[in-house]
Amino acid sequence: MVENRNRILGLALALIAVLTASVAPVLVKVGVNENIHPITLLMLRLWIASAFFWVYFSITKPAVLRITHRQFIYSSIAGAVNCTGLILYYLAIQRLDVSVATMIFSFYPIFTVLLLALKGERIHLNALICIIVSLLGVYLLLQIGGGLNILGILLILGTTFGYALHLNIVQWYLSDYSAQTTAIYTITTMAVICTLVWLLGPRSFTPISFAGWISILGTAVISTALTRLALFSAIRRIGSGQTSYFGPLEILLGIFWAVVFLGEYLNPRQWFGGFLILASMIWLMLYKGNISKQIT
Repeated sequence: MVENRNRILGLALALIAVLTASVAPVLVKVGVNENIHPITLLMLRLWIASAFFWVYFSITKPAVLRITHRQFIYSSIAGAVNCTGLILYYLAIQRLDVSVATMIFSFYPIFTVLLLALKGERIHLNALICIIVSLLGVYLLLQIGGGLNILGILLILGTTFGYALHLNIVQWYLSDYSAQTTAIYTITTMAVICTLVWLLGPRSFTPISFAGWISILGTAVISTALTRLALFSAIRRIGSGQTSYFGPLEILLGIFWAVVFLGEYLNPRQWFGGFLILASMIWLMLYKGNISKQIT
């Protein structure tokens, strides 16, 4: 009875993590539409999320804040790679609809498999079929006539590759360490790097509107801090494998929010392309036994 209750709670927490993460792309788009510089949006999001984690774990689990030298180095590397990808995402969302960007981002498990292949892991036939099907889906998805934005697409693909590389770094070098500790130092590193980019690059000091603060606080507290806390708790109860099965639902919800709140539209060919991408990712997920959650 206790085990069943624990599993139900784990599934509920995994669903909460998916719901809170799925609103991130729409919230980012809201901030970008307010003409706030994307790097400013991301920098404030990361610092607020980082501060939330440091305060929360200082009170509840101070031991989580202790980190070894090796874990700190690889957490920082993972943070640098992930931060680069997020910067590209924030720049891309200026040029693409959220629904299109979300579908392209769902392509990241393919990059994960290809990176594993470069490290020596064999690519099996099932993975090759997934790659071919998902590439066809991307082709159909991007047949959007005059709305095609090559730069935006390249930026999203850069985000996708960066996220896949970050996942592999975590898998290769940080799997034996506390995920909570890794997350804290990864996000803090991301905040520091984003601040350096903001200081060195072109920046504006225009006042942030109410909608802009909704975007910043929403992505920081809801889509970063709460998502991670719910995800950690879910993994402890049902494991990363079962938690990962909710990944495709996050993509579908992200598209749904874009249609409902941003009034975006996809034609039938694009929907079919998106379906092919999601179907291939689910197939790959079942074959590989794991697919990590996105952190946009």
